[in-house]
Amino acid sequence: MISLIAAFSVFLFNLRSTSAALSSSTTGLSNVNAPDWVQLVAGGISMDNQVMITSGMIEAYEEFVSSHPDWETSFTSQQTDLFLGSGVSSSFTSSSSHNVSEPLWFEQRLSHFNDGGVGDVSWKQRFWYSDYYYKPGGPVLLFDCGEGEGGSSWVDPRYDYLTTTLMKELGALGISLEHRYYGQSQPTSDLSTDNLRWLNVRESVADNAWLALNIVLPDFEGDIRAPATPWIIVGGSYPGAKSAILKVTYPSVFFGNVALAPVLIRQKLPEQCSLLLVAFTDAVDAVLGALDNESLRLELFRTFGVSNSLTNTDFAFALSAPVRTWQSASGKGKSNGDWDPKNGKYGEAIDSLCGVLAASVANEPSTPFEPHNDLDAFVLQALTAFQASDLRTTDMSPFALFRIFNAYRGFFNDKASSFGAGDNSNLLKNDYSSFAERVSLDQWSSRSWPWQYCSEFGFFFTTPPQNQPSIISRAINQEYWQNR
Repeated sequence: MISLIAAFSVFLFNLRSTSAALSSSTTGLSNVNAPDWVQLVAGGISMDNQVMITSGMIEAYEEFVSSHPDWETSFTSQQTDLFLGSGVSSSFTSSSSHNVSEPLWFEQRLSHFNDGGVGDVSWKQRFWYSDYYYKPGGPVLLFDCGEGEGGSSWVDPRYDYLTTTLMKELGALGISLEHRYYGQSQPTSDLSTDNLRWLNVRESVADNAWLALNIVLPDFEGDIRAPATPWIIVGGSYPGAKSAILKVTYPSVFFGNVALAPVLIRQKLPEQCSLLLVAFTDAVDAVLGALDNESLRLELFRTFGVSNSLTNTDFAFALSAPVRTWQSASGKGKSNGDWDPKNGKYGEAIDSLCGVLAASVANEPSTPFEPHNDLDAFVLQALTAFQASDLRTTDMSPFALFRIFNAYRGFFNDKASSFGAGDNSNLLKNDYSSFAERVSLDQWSSRSWPWQYCSEFGFFFTTPPQNQPSIISRAINQEYWQNR
């Protein structure tokens, strides 16, 4: 089972050992027998310092929790029952043999912390559930749909997703929950700046916990509420970070968590491809660091197929497109991804890129050669100087680095559209001039996520320190993002 999880690039973040989870009275699980899946969830892999964004968010929430010791206690002591609004169907779909519910609605609090003095004002949050694989005593697998429209497919056994695989393996009941302010889960009448004050991680993770503590499913016998029933929170990308935050913030509500396609990328790429991308990054930094000739700069940009109006740093950012889209490919980096099949084109492009880079150094990559033109002569000179410096992170020869650099150049010029890059113009400045005008609920897709990453996340793709392996240029630092 662990090998299955590793194959899907899944990280299980659990802060308690199996024995502690089953014996601690504070977890509410002391009376639960340990089925087979406990070893999977409670024996999770700890995070490392590569998960910079996720760990930073966790640290912020740990600090908040430590300064508000009664937060979780006051939150979890106010359990209420599920409320289904009038006229909302609670029957199963026509494909009832698959046990996937129609959209259901959970009465959620506008603010779990009375921000803005809204008291008990509530709204209805959309979710779906499936008990197709459920076995009595099994856990609940809560899938957080994150920054997009929610859907039932994540828990539908007709789809071969990681979530449905886990449901089958664990005998779990699956719930797919739409995030507040996305899709039809709209807490307010419009998306004005004043109304978006309740769109933040703090309220969103509390939504998940409140649901786990209070849900009562229609057409289902038994009480599945936490903590008597173990709940496992599952998410990918932003919801993957949320799953780690939930595990830290509400440890007595969520027994375990699974983070799919989190911000950790380099260590989960195919090993050879990761090493080749590190080498390419060194080559890019070497070339840009030595580039002081305008005619050579224009020629370099032309050979990569990017606009000559870019700055050197914007050029480096454009070249990171394949890496930045990799997490959208799938847990396995393949086109038939179990994470998000809609993004299969990214998996195909990554597979192709890895193949091209590998082929470039397959046969005697360190064999010397004579450059064909002034640009290639400059590149080889820059690589030779870089590899002789303390900045290098690989032991490859300058000739091998050149072959990798050249292979990436040809691929990027030809396949940029496969990464959603096109002519690269959309990789640069975002136009927010009309952002404040997008206030109607039907504009949530262009309003809600930018609001989150502009007001709370930063959404910066940054790099490790100098002398450490990196798969994107070290020119892409915090200063670059703040000025972008």
